[in-house]
Amino acid sequence: SGTYTVQVTDTRGCSSTEATIDLDITNIPERPVIISSGATCLGGRIVLSAQTYSGPDLTYTWRRDGDILNNNSNVLVVDPVQANDDGIYTLTVAQAGCNAVSQPFEMEFYTPPTLSVPTFPDFDCVDGESGLTLSATARGGSGTYRYSWTGPNDFQSNIRLPDLDPLTADKSGTYRVIAEDSNGCPSNTE
Repeated sequence: SGTYTVQVTDTRGCSSTEATIDLDITNIPERPVIISSGATCLGGRIVLSAQTYSGPDLTYTWRRDGDILNNNSNVLVVDPVQANDDGIYTLTVAQAGCNAVSQPFEMEFYTPPTLSVPTFPDFDCVDGESGLTLSATARGGSGTYRYSWTGPNDFQSNIRLPDLDPLTADKSGTYRVIAEDSNGCPSNTE
């Protein structure tokens, strides 16, 4: 960018009048590179970001599967991540009429396991000589599951099928279990 001046001189030393031209040259912004905070569980938080730009007339346009998202920043926060957030993301940086578009970025997140727990009838007139095995079954998610049970009287267990043995009235109450898969995604609580 700038003003350029030219003057022609012939072989006899005669010179023309000077001519000037003003050129306004705008560089295309550097291509944005999308960086992710990393995959997370459904319901978690993912932050997509690109380098920061400076200068006048600067806009950021994020798209998911070609649809424009309402965000004029080099950072896009998806919180909580929902199933419909999957897709291909791009970022366009526009400055002074020039556009640079990122490479496509595919959002990655993990689906948590689901948990099922059977219901038990009320136990009337227990004699403390029998027991009960609690049960939970996780499905979906990924890999192996880690179970965590809590209940009355500070009951805690990290196995899928904990025993209440002996079964006595002081063990009455609500027992809760949660399963976590190998990605660290927790199930629903039952």
